[in-house]
Amino acid sequence: GVTAVDVLRQRDVYGRLKREVVGPDVVFCDRRTLADGLFPGNFIKPSTMMARRDLCIEAGLFDTGFGRPGSLVGQTEDRDFFLRLVALTDALVVERSLVRYRVHEGGASQNRLGMAMGAARVAERVFAHPERYPPGAVEYFRRDRPRRLRAAGILLMEEKRHAEARSLLWRSLREQATLRTLAALGVSLLGPRVHDGLVRLKRWAGLPGLRGGGG
Repeated sequence: GVTAVDVLRQRDVYGRLKREVVGPDVVFCDRRTLADGLFPGNFIKPSTMMARRDLCIEAGLFDTGFGRPGSLVGQTEDRDFFLRLVALTDALVVERSLVRYRVHEGGASQNRLGMAMGAARVAERVFAHPERYPPGAVEYFRRDRPRRLRAAGILLMEEKRHAEARSLLWRSLREQATLRTLAALGVSLLGPRVHDGLVRLKRWAGLPGLRGGGG
């Protein structure tokens, strides 16, 4: 694998990975180390990655079902693919800038709702075919999916889509009961006016929002 250093520096998780220097600006990462880093989020850009064709085919390639219900295209298809790929192989990382990557407000990575829902769908794929993913994936995503569903529900409330928000928050609560999710569900049941009033109060008092924290 080849990854651009500027992107890597933005990802704290990469800096914590165990890496073995094998040459100038080149390090070796074993597949378990890479998987542990990719569980929380993706730090590999497809435009900077090179891999053997047979491994890509064995891993199952990228999701190509744009517009299909449950498709990851446009959100987290790269993370899903890289998780399946590192289940099969170790990697070399070139810690030098090789590609320029433009970040803008219209980019898929800036769509917080889409990214949260994409991460929840990755979890569903892991549960459906755990043999395709690295060891520990099922356990990690079983903990992670309720948080992603809660985040998506809160973002839907911010878009005034309270009925959809309630559906996701109920799912999150059934999978992992937390006070934060219960509070978010309560706000969704009270409606847009109460939600907007609480948001204004939070900003005035400098209180943390429902999306923050992990509990």
